Amino acid sequence: MRWGIKAEKRIDSILRSYGYDVTGVQKPLSMTMYVDGKDVTYQVRPDAIARKKKSIYVVEAKTGTYASSPFYSSTRRQMMEYYHSAPFDGVLLVDADARTVKVVTFPRAPTIRRGGFLRSMLAFLVGACVGAAMIYWVL
Repeated sequence: MRWGIKAEKRIDSILRSYGYDVTGVQKPLSMTMYVDGKDVTYQVRPDAIARKKKSIYVVEAKTGTYASSPFYSSTRRQMMEYYHSAPFDGVLLVDADARTVKVVTFPRAPTIRRGGFLRSMLAFLVGACVGAAMIYWVL
């Protein structure tokens, strides 16, 4: 725990050395999930928010070999949740021990469209009718 507190104190100087400006520290962000169809709002609290030119990033600082890796499952899930909490341009994963910064992004989930099967069937039927009409017209 003490290592984490020290790492968060070093975030500002590390990010500045990479050209980022810290605009907020430990700011809570509201998120919504749906449980049995009901909205449930909760908060996440990333280590910081940073800016570089016009881009805004959420920041997660880690120490240690495993936790500071974007491939470590707990770190990866935490970064993904932060990334999707607002329209950030990415997550800055700060390795406070090595004084490095990695920019991590995730694909945005596509919107699921309802009625996709019915639309596909309708398009198929319209196409089949047009095709049949063209064949009839040619013959």
